[in-house]
Amino acid sequence: SITVTQDEENTAMVTVDSESTFGEEYSWDFGDNSDPVTGVEAGEYTYTANGEYTITLTVTNEFGETTVTETVTVAEMPTAAFSFEQDGENDAMVSFTDESSFAEEWIWDFGDGSEEVTEQNPMHDYQFNDDYEVCLRVSNAYGLNEVCNTLKVEDGTNVGIDDFDAVNGLEVFPVPTQNELNIALDLTEAKELTIEITNIVGQVIEVLSQDKLQAGQHNFTLNTSAYANNVYFVKITDGAQSLTKRFIVSR
Repeated sequence: SITVTQDEENTAMVTVDSESTFGEEYSWDFGDNSDPVTGVEAGEYTYTANGEYTITLTVTNEFGETTVTETVTVAEMPTAAFSFEQDGENDAMVSFTDESSFAEEWIWDFGDGSEEVTEQNPMHDYQFNDDYEVCLRVSNAYGLNEVCNTLKVEDGTNVGIDDFDAVNGLEVFPVPTQNELNIALDLTEAKELTIEITNIVGQVIEVLSQDKLQAGQHNFTLNTSAYANNVYFVKITDGAQSLTKRFIVSR
């Protein structure tokens, strides 16, 4: 037979001990698809996921083998943790790695106003240079937990209006909109600009203009009647820098 003891404060940690007699070789299968632990009569083991597990001990000697089992249930609240790596040539492109314990669902907030993401190990492309607080919230059937870390972006492709040459102002209205969006662009000098509409992942939905615009006020009207309810961006580029303005379609 075997004795299994679970830690009262951490049910994922179990201590096993064999009460078998005449055993010469021992093999422990902890029921979580890990490799069996061999050669020990007793020891400790830590599970990494919640669930019900069958611990199987196989004892052998020169006359044969015998197998005994015991069932344990691991029920732990999750603990959130993550790391991130910024691209060496463009620190605005960031890869996030989940390092949480006992997490079954993930929600990422990248701190830049973009939509939350539920992938376990996402990537994110920041548009603006800034310090961002990134938060990961994890959950399972027993509770939830959140952790936040700060990262700094210095290679963002977008700039603010104050730094974008020739652009004095950019307004979009109404926000949220239903079927029509007004875009007002004020230029201090003539400039060749591309004006695009992009979705939340940066895909171009529509190109409004690819012309050289003269100094002064320019007004555009965007028909959004065929747009699904979501977040979009008006993106202005001159080939070297970009300026975006967020809007929402909601009906």
